[in-house]
Amino acid sequence: MAVYTTLTHQTIASHLANFDIGTLTEFKGAPDGIENTTYFITTDQGEYVLTLSEWLESEQLPFFIDLTTLLNQNNLPVPCPLIDKQSKALMNIADKPALLFPRIKGLHTKTVNVAQCQSIGEFLGQMHAVTRHDKNYNELKPNTKSFQWCCEWASQAATSLDAPATELLNQTIEQLTPLFADKTALPRGIIHADLFTDNVLMVEDEVTAVIDFYLASSDFLLLDLAITVNAWCSAPDGRLIDAHYRALLDGYQRYRSFEEGEKAAWPQMMQAGALRFWLSRILYLQLFPNLKGKAPQVYQQILQHRLEFYTEKGLTQNG
Repeated sequence: MAVYTTLTHQTIASHLANFDIGTLTEFKGAPDGIENTTYFITTDQGEYVLTLSEWLESEQLPFFIDLTTLLNQNNLPVPCPLIDKQSKALMNIADKPALLFPRIKGLHTKTVNVAQCQSIGEFLGQMHAVTRHDKNYNELKPNTKSFQWCCEWASQAATSLDAPATELLNQTIEQLTPLFADKTALPRGIIHADLFTDNVLMVEDEVTAVIDFYLASSDFLLLDLAITVNAWCSAPDGRLIDAHYRALLDGYQRYRSFEEGEKAAWPQMMQAGALRFWLSRILYLQLFPNLKGKAPQVYQQILQHRLEFYTEKGLTQNG
């Protein structure tokens, strides 16, 4: 369960009193995620989500408040933090920065289908169109889990790997380094950077809410697409599911067209997206050995299969 900070009924109720949302009746920890502590909150007026940031400081959160508000105002299915009676969103609970959100109807999909891939592609295309053209969000926040981060932490991750996996890690970084050497080489903007199924709520095949923007940052838009494709379009053995892949790219291109440089870089960018989560899962497991459900081997397999991905299956509407 993703609850690092344990709260009592009295503690939660005292903070909710600052909001005009009624009286606390029930709360429970959310089972998903590894970055933050999340509680589902019920009052006599409705349902809400309370999130405590375990990694970010208070001064880092206004960016995320403003970003989710911007996306919400552009009619994207993104819940933004509630404002209290003093017109403030940010709280401090148990010495952790905290935000309160409305709880949106929908479920995390367990078995991804083609229609859902198209829906999430459409969302991501719309999001990139909004943030890329809003100058206030162009380069506000560097990506803390960038390719440079991968390079810096590779040696630490390698202490948990056998010789073949270490060779895969080192070769991948060497091959990808030229792609990331020039920050102006590809279109940039704000990316979600963590668009997994457990950060999306759906009713049937439609996206009702995209949540957890705490890794949102400035980077290549194509990296965000690669992360999303790897998360939504991979079979259990790491191979791409072609129908899912085609549907997600088709949905995305309805709102943002690809540039020629992006088409050429696409196979390597999918490798970069797989590398980032392979490394982060290794490092999380080193910190939290009992962590469940985020096996690094999943992304090692995805990376191995993305190394076999050729340009002729690259960024075109027909896949």
